[in-house]
Amino acid sequence: MLASDAFLDLPVLIGTSVRLEPLTEAVFDDYWAALADPEVNRLTGTHATFEAEQVRAVLRHRREQHDRADWAILRQHDGAFLGEAVINDFDPHNESANYRIWLGGPAHFGRGYGTEVTRLVVDYAFDRIGLHRLELEVFAFNPRARRVYEKCGFQLEGTLRDALLWDGIFIDTYTMAILRTDPERAGTGGHHSGVAASVSSATINGTFCTRYLARSGSSPPYTTSPLTSDKTPYGN
Repeated sequence: MLASDAFLDLPVLIGTSVRLEPLTEAVFDDYWAALADPEVNRLTGTHATFEAEQVRAVLRHRREQHDRADWAILRQHDGAFLGEAVINDFDPHNESANYRIWLGGPAHFGRGYGTEVTRLVVDYAFDRIGLHRLELEVFAFNPRARRVYEKCGFQLEGTLRDALLWDGIFIDTYTMAILRTDPERAGTGGHHSGVAASVSSATINGTFCTRYLARSGSSPPYTTSPLTSDKTPYGN
């Protein structure tokens, strides 16, 4: 069994082209703007709407929750905001958790950011936190994200048929997972090849931005949304 507050000291994760910084209320403006983005809503299956103070409250108290990890994705060479990565739904008894990532628009696709972020988070989850299993869900209309997950070692485990109703059409959801003992990780000595990573215990200074946050048991009771969804709209 893992400690229930395993994410108490959330570090900065540093890769070759990206840097993951913990989230704070300072990201509100970009976060709020993204909630109105139709493509973000579609790819996260979001039907809900929000009030500004609801969003502020989630951001304000996010770092008080030590059973999850929420990072802003920043471009390494200039600090530009790229999106968000999250580990949530932590189950310390079964040493498992959920993962999702979001990249902020087509300008960031096809550049390898999603792949690098996913590998950084997977390595952190297994090698630093000690998870045995990391799982996710992705909608069937998002093959880009599924290809990224497969590249990073996630395996398809099942299909939730007609799990999302969007624009009058029912959409399947795919469930995927990676285990610490999977051959894909064993073959790289526990780390994914091609990603130069380091970890810093530094805390975000409030100058970096993110778009939206993930589900949390201590957050307000939102319905499925960018604030609550486990789905991954983008990844590459």
